[in-house]
This record gives sequence, C-alpha cells and structure tokens, in this order.
Amino acid sequence: MKTYIATFNQVKVKAFLQIIPHYPHIITDGSTILEVASESGVSEQPRSLEETVLGAENRATAAARFGGDPVRDMGVGIESGLMDIGARMVNVCACAIHLENKIRGFGISPGFEIPPRMAALVRQGLTIREASLEVGFTENPNIAHEEGNVGILTGGRVTRTEYTKLAIMFAFIQLENSKWY
Repeated sequence: MKTYIATFNQVKVKAFLQIIPHYPHIITDGSTILEVASESGVSEQPRSLEETVLGAENRATAAARFGGDPVRDMGVGIESGLMDIGARMVNVCACAIHLENKIRGFGISPGFEIPPRMAALVRQGLTIREASLEVGFTENPNIAHEEGNVGILTGGRVTRTEYTKLAIMFAFIQLENSKWY
C-alpha cells in the first residue's frame, strides 16, 4: 500500500508523520508515503463546514487515484476552513481518508474563534492569511505553513501541527473500528 498525502504544506505532512507510530496496524513500517498536488475543488478559503469537508474529501480521493490503484492506495486529504456560528467565525480542520475506493475515514478538529477584525475582512473576501497580515496580527506571510493563527492565539500551547493531528486521528477512528462504520 502507498499513502498519498494531498499537500506540500509541511505542517500537515508533519502532523501525519507524527501520528503514524500510533497506527502500525494501518500504516506499516516501510510503507511508501508521498506528498502530491491535489485540487480541493472548493474555494481557496473554504467558508463553511460543508465546503471544508468537501475540500478534504476531494483531495483524499484525488490523492488515492494518483498512483493508479485507489482500492489499495490510501489518499489523505486535509483542509482547513472557516464557518460562521452566529456572529462568530470559527476555524476548523477536516481530514478525509480514501481507501478501498471510497472515503473510509473522516475527522474534524476542535474549532476556535478567530478575532472579529479578521473575521470581518474574511467576510469581505480575504483569506484568513491575508486578513491576519492586514490587521497586523502577524507579519509572517507563511503563517499557514508554520505555527498558524492557533499557535499565536494560544501562545504556542496549541500549534497548527497539533490542531491538524487531532483531525487526522479522528479520521483514523473509522479505520480502527470498521465494524461500527
């Protein structure tokens, strides 16, 4: 089995690689793990839970097909997005796992509210990265590939890697407990 991760974002790749030791019965030592380009099929800045989930699923499916054997190969799609909950805008991360020619695992991270000034700019059409730079929240144009907004807001107590790992681990629940799904 080959595992294709539908991203070149090293935060997401690192998160996936860090959870592998917890799942040796699913991803064995010596398995080939490759990063691949994959389109999400959704907007650059997903703005709903449904769009975020669809982006993760689309990436996972495209990644599994990358090697030509979507039955045996695993595709992992990870998509971060925003959703409005009343007046609040919440950031979440979704992970979908494509295996045996269908989505076999899905998980979503806990969400956190983004600051209202950034939310207002996102509602005007900016990405969260652009809004973060615009309001002076960060000067780091690579924030999405490093600590993420969650890292700044929590003072480093929760990094983007940790936040992403939760979505991935939650997606592995269905693979570990397939008799219930």
